[in-house]
Amino acid sequence: MAELLGVAASAVSLVASAGQLLQSAIVLHSFFKDIQDAPTHVQRLSDELDAIISILTKVKSSSRDDDPDLERVLGLIQSAIENLSKTVISLRLSPLESKTRRTWNTVKAVFKNSEISTLLNELERCKSMLLQVTQAQHSEALEGLQRSMTSFSLDQSNQTVSIRKTVSDTQTAVESIQSVVTTTQNAIGTTSVTVQHLANETVPIRATVQRIEDDLIQRQPMLFAAFGHDIKNAIAQELQQVSREIQASNAASTGGASVEMINARNSERALVSDGRGFPSDCRDSCFLNAPQSKWKREFSTMSTGFWVRSMIFGQLRTKTLTVFYSKSDPDTRVHEQHKEETVTQVEFFPATWLTARAFILTYNAIKCFGTGQSSPAPAFGLRTVNVIPIQSEIIQAVGRADIHTVRNRFQTGRATPFDVDTRGWNLLQNATFRCGVSLLSFSLSTPPFPSIRRGD
Repeated sequence: MAELLGVAASAVSLVASAGQLLQSAIVLHSFFKDIQDAPTHVQRLSDELDAIISILTKVKSSSRDDDPDLERVLGLIQSAIENLSKTVISLRLSPLESKTRRTWNTVKAVFKNSEISTLLNELERCKSMLLQVTQAQHSEALEGLQRSMTSFSLDQSNQTVSIRKTVSDTQTAVESIQSVVTTTQNAIGTTSVTVQHLANETVPIRATVQRIEDDLIQRQPMLFAAFGHDIKNAIAQELQQVSREIQASNAASTGGASVEMINARNSERALVSDGRGFPSDCRDSCFLNAPQSKWKREFSTMSTGFWVRSMIFGQLRTKTLTVFYSKSDPDTRVHEQHKEETVTQVEFFPATWLTARAFILTYNAIKCFGTGQSSPAPAFGLRTVNVIPIQSEIIQAVGRADIHTVRNRFQTGRATPFDVDTRGWNLLQNATFRCGVSLLSFSLSTPPFPSIRRGD
């Protein structure tokens, strides 16, 4: 019995020893296998690290700079790659090294297999995190792209609706324009027929108007002659009245006014007789004793300047007339004598809403050259005239040559030949201007239809 137990124990021990020996052989075979595959494994790790570094560089260049998660994951991957690179570089085999050195590096690579596995696991975790961050970015970009596409689709839809509406409105407008054009064409046709009918019916009227115009042209000289006669009579009456006023003033005066002032006022009254406030061509100075018939008028100049010209306050202007005379007196030693007579008027024509009186200040100066005597003292005069609006009844009557209305207003004292409008024109100037404009308009106008002979 004891022998059987000893044999069994020996058999068990032998089997256990054989198992341990087999396990050791397997481990040893695996160890040598790892040593044999170590150079290839190390080279593959080096190539994978180079590829990972290249991919990581592309990810950094294409990623956003404002993503902290991505920057943190990239930092972890960079650290894991650096640690693994150090281990792989230390195990890399070089053909220049000795066989013993290369064998030892191969064995050392097998011994560092666990360390390399740990570093690879760390790198795999970092790669997983990088993949998650990249997927999150791609999802966010995809959502933004989807929103942009949705907004773009909505805008395109709105534009399509707007374009369709515009096309519809344009079609409606074109139809309306076509309708208006058709209506206009019909109206033009109707108007043409009506105009032709009126032209045919107005032939007798045009003939009558032509006869009336011919009669008016023939009567125009008579109208102007009658109007001029009435103006002359009114001026003569006004001058007589002024002369009587001056004589009465001189008779009633007790020594107040001097002879020079009386002569100045008489000369100022005489200056008004030609309707413009200046001496006529045939009137010489009253201050020279030489006969007036011997003085010959050479030439004259006239200038007008405006100081104030406003529709609100009126106008203030100056008018200067300079007349040059010369004469030859064979009885004297002086062969030729010259005289210069200057009349300056300061005229203020206020607006009709301020006052109805205009003020005219006259300055008459005479310079004699070679006459043998000194020039007389200048004479001053001040007078006032009535200012009437341009649209008043007397101006309109003068413009249309209404002799009856003009004579009636003169006789009733509601107007005088010296009345002026707001421009400073008297009635005679207005009549001349209106008649000149009428004649010019009549001469420039042409009849719209062919002329019709009086016999027709």
